[in-house]
Amino acid sequence: MDTIRMNRMLIPLCVALLFPACGNEEWIKFQPIDFDVEGTTLAKNRNNHSFTASVGAEGGMILFVANGKNASNGFLNEFCAEDTTITIHDADLNGSFPKNLLDRDWGRVDILANAPHSTSITLTPNENRDERHFRFTFGAAYTITEVELTQRGKE
Repeated sequence: MDTIRMNRMLIPLCVALLFPACGNEEWIKFQPIDFDVEGTTLAKNRNNHSFTASVGAEGGMILFVANGKNASNGFLNEFCAEDTTITIHDADLNGSFPKNLLDRDWGRVDILANAPHSTSITLTPNENRDERHFRFTFGAAYTITEVELTQRGKE
């Protein structure tokens, strides 16, 4: 009986000593994905992984190309517009490119390449006074970047 009790005490102690890195929470921090962007300028929010951007009512194409140490995670994970939300699946990231994900009156979203990950949104002119709002989520889990894009309304 004493051997069983001693094993019950020693096993958790050995596990705790063998895995000291489990207490290190440095790896839990969000890691941003860097992008080369054409068609707008990203403004960093208070955190390290969230940005805002705006474009004029005339619309146009905005291009996001992942770069830097987390570029391999720069795939589009989710896209939200006022009329829809889409989640991108593994099948969307494979095969031939470019690949159209969404086509609406306000414009379209395309995956142009997966090496490096390249995503574009082409916006039609906004003839209304109301702004249009779009949200991109690139990456997943702790390697993530979010972009809130606003297309201004017609003045």
